[in-house]
Amino acid sequence: MRKGAAYLQHYAPTPGRSFVVRDDGKIQVDPAKRFITPFTLVTEPEEILVPASVEMCPGLLAGGGVENAVILPIDNKGPFEAVYSQFTAVFASGPDAGQPTDQFMVVIFDPEFRPVLMNREIHVRTIAGGFGSSLGAGFGTAFQSAAGRPMVWPETFFMEPTEGGKALFLAYRNLTPYPIRVKWAFHGIRYYHLPDYRAAQKEKEAMYGKGRVSFPYFYTTDTDVRLLADESFDFDVRITDEADVEIVKMNVFSDEAFLWRLMEKAGKRFLDNSGPGIAGVANGIHSALGWGDAEFPFIPFETMYYEQNSKVMISLVNALSASPNRIFPTLCCRKIHHA
Repeated sequence: MRKGAAYLQHYAPTPGRSFVVRDDGKIQVDPAKRFITPFTLVTEPEEILVPASVEMCPGLLAGGGVENAVILPIDNKGPFEAVYSQFTAVFASGPDAGQPTDQFMVVIFDPEFRPVLMNREIHVRTIAGGFGSSLGAGFGTAFQSAAGRPMVWPETFFMEPTEGGKALFLAYRNLTPYPIRVKWAFHGIRYYHLPDYRAAQKEKEAMYGKGRVSFPYFYTTDTDVRLLADESFDFDVRITDEADVEIVKMNVFSDEAFLWRLMEKAGKRFLDNSGPGIAGVANGIHSALGWGDAEFPFIPFETMYYEQNSKVMISLVNALSASPNRIFPTLCCRKIHHA
């Protein structure tokens, strides 16, 4: 098992055993099975109406956010460990009323309304499963996928009951000119016996060493990216001073294919060999070779580990289409705090 600072094995909860062997050699039902169960956590209410956005100018939409934060309630029956995330969404009205849509942004808050799991809102297709094919800029009919393809998070997330039964909040922002209805679910493990929950926490913490705590985190660009034909955009992922970051998966939603490169800022080192572009021709790697989505993420063969206060730059070039291109990249990470 890799436990070094730069090589951390992906943690996944150990499935509960149905049977155990006693000291006398006899088999019995594992007593823990009575206190550890699968659990699905949905929002309250389960379906949320997200208002339409308003077109400010051609290709630019504004507004479309929910008026109040959406509650993910945790009662006092026991802690919950989130492992998967999924959504379903349909148009509430308009020419495609009742048809699936994936065109909205999401941000996850804690009870203090801090975006604890991401640096800002991210496209739903990069954080939650539930959609089989991209809609693209035309908002055409797509295929809603089955429950078998959730987004497996880069790290599980422990959620404990808090005062008032409110553990997390969601906020949505619609990217279409028509209202939509959204349902969201976290799938994971419910612990009805506190010692089993503490044991799971210790198992996870043991992977990173004494005084180190990890949780999932999702990095995206500081602003929305919309590139005209042949336009490029560079953005830095700045690793803050309170935690190291390990990049585990790379997801994106975009209207069109694009070119990309990734560079470590400290050593000015690109993590590819695409080389300099020919005069007048952009260089980079095709987006299909390095980016996936929540259901089928791109998982680098080796994770990328960056210490506090370091920077990573991602270059995006809209060189493969003559149309404007919205690009929503998300780096799916685990943040490792030095407690």
